Amino acid sequence: MKNKKHIGALLALVLIAIIFFYSQVSDSDMVNGVSATRQYLEKLEKQDVRKVENEINKKNGYTSDGFDIKRASKFYENTVFMGDSITEYLSELDILSDSSVIAHKGDTVAKGLEKVNTLKSLQPDYIVLFYGMNDASSFTPDIYKSRYIKLVKDIKKEVPKAKIIIQEPLSVYEPLATARDPKMTNARLNEFKEAAKEVADETGVTFLESSNLITSTKLYEGDGVHLKYDFYKNWLAYLSSNLE
Repeated sequence: MKNKKHIGALLALVLIAIIFFYSQVSDSDMVNGVSATRQYLEKLEKQDVRKVENEINKKNGYTSDGFDIKRASKFYENTVFMGDSITEYLSELDILSDSSVIAHKGDTVAKGLEKVNTLKSLQPDYIVLFYGMNDASSFTPDIYKSRYIKLVKDIKKEVPKAKIIIQEPLSVYEPLATARDPKMTNARLNEFKEAAKEVADETGVTFLESSNLITSTKLYEGDGVHLKYDFYKNWLAYLSSNLE
């Protein structure tokens, strides 16, 4: 109901602006313009409210405005997230239910391969893969890519109807991250980002960038790698606008 009110208010503002504009033009132009406007508004009213909001969110990018994270568990009930500790925090922070998150601290793509069978019983509509941070610390981009391709292919066999989304590995806050692990540089992570994109291209799944999700270094935890609560608001809002 709240969404419908939001769209209704938006349509009202659009109508007021158009009426003001046409008050400045000729009668014949106004007749044609009002007719076209009425048709456009009728078309908007017939559209699904969620689709309209998704289009708005796509333009907003990372912003969490309009997305109620308290309802994320319900919104993502048919989605499974696989990844490392960054993904695991979705359940640890009670943002999503445990059944929606298959992730643990230290997990790599290789660990993900061991957990594909779990998806068979869940049969989600969407599967979000968010690996790379631990792989960058232990493996080469080529190994990461080859394992990632196998992971996607294995998932397709187990859950053929699910839409798979590869989320680009995140950047780190280097002053803190490299003090903990000298390999954890953004230059190195960029190689893994490119590898993840290649996996998506070669397997025909969706790839989503992550560079617009960390809007401030204040979102990083003290290790320069993990993220605070507000990051998850940005991430899930952005992701919600890319689920079809």
